[in-house]
Amino acid sequence: MTLGSTVDDQEYRAFLRHLFDSYIAPRAQFLSRSFEGPGRDDFASRMARLRTAKLLANYARQCETDEQIYSTFKMEFLSSTISETAAAVKHVSTIAHETGFAQAVEDNLEPLVTGLKLGNLPAEEVEVLRALGSADPRGDLLAMIFSLRSSGGRIGSETDDRIKSKLDNASLDLKLFGFALEKVAAL
Repeated sequence: MTLGSTVDDQEYRAFLRHLFDSYIAPRAQFLSRSFEGPGRDDFASRMARLRTAKLLANYARQCETDEQIYSTFKMEFLSSTISETAAAVKHVSTIAHETGFAQAVEDNLEPLVTGLKLGNLPAEEVEVLRALGSADPRGDLLAMIFSLRSSGGRIGSETDDRIKSKLDNASLDLKLFGFALEKVAAL
């Protein structure tokens, strides 16, 4: 299957079932472990924290100086938002890798991209984007699909390395920001 070829919905759904049966079903016990048990956060509270982080990031981008940010929010709030966001990113990444989802996507990206249509995505994808503040979640999903197709489906170990590097850099940025918060708080 090459990019640009057409796949009907029935073939695409059979392909997705095959990927699920091959990659994810054998590791399904990790899914329940990730979402159940003591200390488990429910989906609604995770979404609320992500919305808070998104709003904070949008506000911070509009501020002309760091002092504007610090005068608006308490240091504890900024610090906890950063650490909660970092923890959520790590949790999602762990789930994607432990369940085999990340490997399934990496090994089969081109055929996944070829058949991907908005109708193939669960309705929850629209709801997640809406909950995160998207004014046009369906349009945003269509744009993401187009962008993925336009990239030629070029994601793999080099992109994985870039993503890991960005996450490592984000982790360092979070630590530096935390250090800066401590210095400002000491003033």
